Amino acid sequence: MTDILNLDALKVTRLVVLDGRERTLRSMTVEQFIEADDFDAKLANATGKEKLTLLIGKLLEFLDGTTHADLLKLDMTQLMALLAFARGSDLSKLTDAGEDAEGGAVGNAVAGSK
Repeated sequence: MTDILNLDALKVTRLVVLDGRERTLRSMTVEQFIEADDFDAKLANATGKEKLTLLIGKLLEFLDGTTHADLLKLDMTQLMALLAFARGSDLSKLTDAGEDAEGGAVGNAVAGSK
């Protein structure tokens, strides 16, 4: 018997709901992963405003059907949750109760699978 690893079946689809619409958050390719070091260096040397501009630009590369204006309308809690989700962080701690694991307010985000 031959073992087969079907990489085509290994693709993970992650969705973000923004303004009532589902948008696909694409996974990072190997090439993008390699380029991430350059991005991290730019980020490390950027001012606060420049960091936000860089991060929003990076999100737009991966979040299909989303505009710069869409992301500028987010509040900071939403933006930070989106950045964490894009990085693959476990957002299951964000609940309808609106508190994180330490009891801090995080809004009314709900993360999970569909």
